Amino acid sequence: MKSFLGLMSVVVVLGIGLGVFVQGVEEKPLVKKGQEQEYRDAVNMLSRMGPTEGEQQPSAEVPETEYDFGLMEPYARSSHTFVVANTGTAPLVLKSGGTSCKCTLSDLSLTELAPGEALPIKLEWKTGEPRKVFRHYAVVNTNDPKKQEIILGIRGEIKSTISAEPSAISFGRLAPETEGTASFLLVSHVWDEFEVERVEAVRDAVQATVEPTDKLPSGATSAAKIRLRTRRGEQIGSFNDVVRVFVRPPADWRAAPDGASAPGSAAGNVAVAPGSRGMLQEDGTVLIEVGVSGKTIRRLSLYSPIIDDVLNYIELGKVKLSQAKGRTWKIIGRIRGDIKPTAVEVQVKGIDGLKVSADEIKYTERSGYSFHITFELSESARPAIHGKFNPGTFILEASGLPGDEGSIEFPVRLDILDDE
Repeated sequence: MKSFLGLMSVVVVLGIGLGVFVQGVEEKPLVKKGQEQEYRDAVNMLSRMGPTEGEQQPSAEVPETEYDFGLMEPYARSSHTFVVANTGTAPLVLKSGGTSCKCTLSDLSLTELAPGEALPIKLEWKTGEPRKVFRHYAVVNTNDPKKQEIILGIRGEIKSTISAEPSAISFGRLAPETEGTASFLLVSHVWDEFEVERVEAVRDAVQATVEPTDKLPSGATSAAKIRLRTRRGEQIGSFNDVVRVFVRPPADWRAAPDGASAPGSAAGNVAVAPGSRGMLQEDGTVLIEVGVSGKTIRRLSLYSPIIDDVLNYIELGKVKLSQAKGRTWKIIGRIRGDIKPTAVEVQVKGIDGLKVSADEIKYTERSGYSFHITFELSESARPAIHGKFNPGTFILEASGLPGDEGSIEFPVRLDILDDE
């Protein structure tokens, strides 16, 4: 009893004259700054304690709070009816608390249910563009102290007229002699069939072909597979491309007139899943675009802390003349794949007294061909500044590699300082 009176005194001190219960509807109290949490804690504890002996209270019961509509057409309207019942001993007051942007709630400006009564509440929504997860809700406020807010939700998936799954392709890192392969599906949840008229790669970084497929994703009514292959050995470094697929819809199909037109379309919406770019063309085909990216790594690579791989130069630092003779630096070279060079030749130009040599690393567990590059200062070194504006030049030629893959040239920076 003392505990209950203590809690009541907290609520009275914080909320008296500022917020009261009127006809069972709790108005938001004005609480002194800094005491909001204390007030909420006190009210929540009172609600958990339940009514005092002889006190009547409403009780909101909702058998279903979320409805899964499964798969729906794009740009369509639908509705679902929820039921709220009063299983308490006092009138239950219901009031709309707002909805998400895609939903509307049936008229619920203020409704009072007597004990034992139930009320159907209709939630209406418009699907809009396709998406994997469509979820929206409406809020109903009540005077039930244990259920002051009821959230009614709907969820499901919106069909796409035509889309690419996945909507982008990454080949990752490819060795020079490797042909990268990947594929994506063109999927329709609306058409029973469609025809792929042509496929093209904008930058010609990949080759694309159409393949039939018997496996349909869940909910799909038709599909086609697009197989992609990189052009083996024709490009080094990062590449990006866009694969354009032109699809001929069924003869009886018309683009949806509801809503804003898709880019490039004068006939209306083409329901395309997010991530896929779909445009209705003047010839009646639908264009789907899929981004492609990847990187073909160099066959020949050099590794060492003395290489600045951002600005692409070799930094040997500063050396006093008296300490120059015999000073060395090392680089590890690697040639990937099954092709081995017939010879690896290295030289340095423009820096007196700096010699360089290359020696194969034998018994390595890594595939390919590996070698050491050693820079060494000889007794003929002389004081000189070979910095940004006067560097030497390192040249490497690995004979027997395709094209210019065996050639590397780097500036070399080295300051040989007089001892004085």
